[in-house]
Amino acid sequence: MSDDLNAAIEAVVRERLAEANVQNVVVTEDQDVDGDRIYRVLVIYDGQTGKLDAHRTSGLARHLRSKLERYEAFTHPVFRFVSHADAKKLKPEAA
Repeated sequence: MSDDLNAAIEAVVRERLAEANVQNVVVTEDQDVDGDRIYRVLVIYDGQTGKLDAHRTSGLARHLRSKLERYEAFTHPVFRFVSHADAKKLKPEAA
């Protein structure tokens, strides 16, 4: 995945979830259970001061689609939302 594509995904996430006080966005390429390519998007937010809005999180893939098409990346994003405190319990690269 190109750095430009990674930056585009991160920009959309940060824009749509500004009120969540996003700390980090980690994007990795992977495969789903059917073997299709996906982007795993780990969104780490400040659980103390930030709030996740269900309407904004559920619409992220739709808002990201036009950006992905510009890069001819027709891969589906799969999102995971983790508070900063919980991210510390994950692998070091996530926090």
